[in-house]
Amino acid sequence: MIRWFCIALLLATLSVGYAKSVVNMVSTERPQQTLDTQWGPDQFGYRAKDANEPDGPDFAWIDITESGTLVTGLEDDNTVGPFNAGWDFRYYWYDVSQFWIGSNGYIKFQSVGQLAQPFPTFPNTATPNDVIGAYIGDWLFDDGETSECYWWTNNADTLIVSWVDVTAWVQGGSLGNHDFQMILSGADSSITLQYGVSTTGDVSNNDVAIGIENVTGQLGISCYDGTYPPNNYAIKFYYPDVITFQVHDLGMAGVQNSLSEGVFLLTGDPLDGFLRVGNTGNQNETAFTANYSVRQVNNTLITQANYTGTPINAGATQDATFPAIWTPASDGLFRLVGTVTLTGDLFAGNNSLRTELHAVTLPGELLYDDGTGEQDWSWAGGEGGMAMEFEPPTYPCEVISARVWVNTADVFELQIMDDDGQDGSPGTVIWSEQVTAPTANAWNSVTVPAGDVIVEDGTFFVAWATAGGSTASFGVDTTSAQGISRRSWESAGGGWAENRLLNTADVMLRATIRVPGQVNNPPEIQAATPLPDTLDTVCFNSTIPFTVLAEDPDGQTLTYSWFHNGNAVGTNSPTYSHRFISLNLNTLKCRVCDFEFCDSVTWTPTVQICSALGDEPNFIPTDYVIEAFPNPFNPVATIDFALPQTSDVRVVIHNLAGQEVAVLQNGPLSAGVHRVQWNAANMASGTYFAVLRTPTAERLTKLLLLK
Repeated sequence: MIRWFCIALLLATLSVGYAKSVVNMVSTERPQQTLDTQWGPDQFGYRAKDANEPDGPDFAWIDITESGTLVTGLEDDNTVGPFNAGWDFRYYWYDVSQFWIGSNGYIKFQSVGQLAQPFPTFPNTATPNDVIGAYIGDWLFDDGETSECYWWTNNADTLIVSWVDVTAWVQGGSLGNHDFQMILSGADSSITLQYGVSTTGDVSNNDVAIGIENVTGQLGISCYDGTYPPNNYAIKFYYPDVITFQVHDLGMAGVQNSLSEGVFLLTGDPLDGFLRVGNTGNQNETAFTANYSVRQVNNTLITQANYTGTPINAGATQDATFPAIWTPASDGLFRLVGTVTLTGDLFAGNNSLRTELHAVTLPGELLYDDGTGEQDWSWAGGEGGMAMEFEPPTYPCEVISARVWVNTADVFELQIMDDDGQDGSPGTVIWSEQVTAPTANAWNSVTVPAGDVIVEDGTFFVAWATAGGSTASFGVDTTSAQGISRRSWESAGGGWAENRLLNTADVMLRATIRVPGQVNNPPEIQAATPLPDTLDTVCFNSTIPFTVLAEDPDGQTLTYSWFHNGNAVGTNSPTYSHRFISLNLNTLKCRVCDFEFCDSVTWTPTVQICSALGDEPNFIPTDYVIEAFPNPFNPVATIDFALPQTSDVRVVIHNLAGQEVAVLQNGPLSAGVHRVQWNAANMASGTYFAVLRTPTAERLTKLLLLK
């Protein structure tokens, strides 16, 4: 966190500067609240009153430290979320249900931006917007601080967020304890802010703010700015009884379906486009235009169509369809983008929306993730689950396998569920299998017996579930450039609900389906270079490119996996270049797979020390190199190292803490290639480093001991 900043104020010829980290450069007198105890109205009509007004709010603190959820991940100057209130709160002229919590004492209803010193005065068009500032200050949530934050909802009409025992940042530490909370009420669309006892400790530079602002940052109310609220005090914001402020605002309400959820389409089938426009303002509109486009993932336009809207009343929606707008010629991921244009539109942030489309060939795998998990997920206490919803591209279809990315291995159950739960949520478990010995940091698959899961209509779910005590954790993909399906679900030991990460992440769960009775033919490797039979020897420290040409009789998308001496290398590509630094016999393998079957090709060259021309064995290396095999190992690892010149040499083993745990070589050696062994029978499983040191060079390689 950057702790230094300057603000310059030019008044006539006087220039005054101050730094956040120097508290004594500003007045030490605590600013007092003004006599004004009501504020507004703003242009929309919001008013605010405090507890000093005869008809103002009473201070009545609601303790949610036991009934609420502790917010984890708060740090200095950050936000966490999104969280789902479970109901729609009317804020200005629109509804909000998803929110982020800021460590500096606020919530926001948009994902962009965060607040840090110097804090703005409400309202302010700079991001973030759509903010409720309960008590904005430079609060400290670092390790060792007492600061805590909780949130609670009744999933009907009340949301409470409390900041408890919050300390203020000061140069070199923290000061004071502060309790404050906000209460959002669906009964009257009001916002109540409450302030408990604040002990000794002013906020850095007296930079505090209390207030609200709308989604554009143009409307809002500032209650306190640079002054402190009293103890045992309340402020309430009242929604206007009559709204005279005119809001012209149209937004995309749905692309391809009403919830803009990811979809699958059979390659070669025509796409029927759909979009829904919503009037999110409070004025009837007579004319607008909308655009529906199909794009590559990099946003390159494939095709598009325009729609001329008809009059649309406030609060209403209008649908547009685009029959057979495009037909995918090959499998792949695409974007479906809807955009609406209205003259005089107040808020541009809701004018565009996109949905992900996967073109697939059956038999084939249904997936939403990109194969890389940026987060992992587990449940406190080990009891809970997550699911992904899949809508097949054709009916009937048969689920023949499912898989999940496991980060931390422990027992779990993989389930296939019907959509017969409440409002189409996960319901009946159609089929399940317990995975008792999963592999960590890898895909874990289960095969469904033929005919066990036939989907005739609707959707189905693939879920992982853990029981009490399980430490298993699973991958979550947050790469929004790939697209977010909005089809993830969660269960914390009870019923199912939309995932709190619904709009920001996909759970790494996949399903493979086929038309019932459909036969899948295995892929075939047609050619490989170099020819495996011709690659007998290679020179130490040389790099050789490898290429595989493969075909699938059914047109399936193929995946490529490369292995050197049994260890995964390379990427999902038909080409790979390998640098050979392991002496003697080496094995390089490429495995090509569809969703069910694989074909492979293997090269087994012998690596030798060669001259600069590469034609004479037992010559001098050109570089320092160290390599260990097998890797992972148990308990003995062989370590080869190359020296281009005679030198004093140390070969040692370090653990992750940097401690030297073994010395394998210590003394002069001639130029050439040498070998030592390390017996780790008395060492704990884990990661180690073999280090080659000479007066002029240092090289290292990582070893993994698995017992």
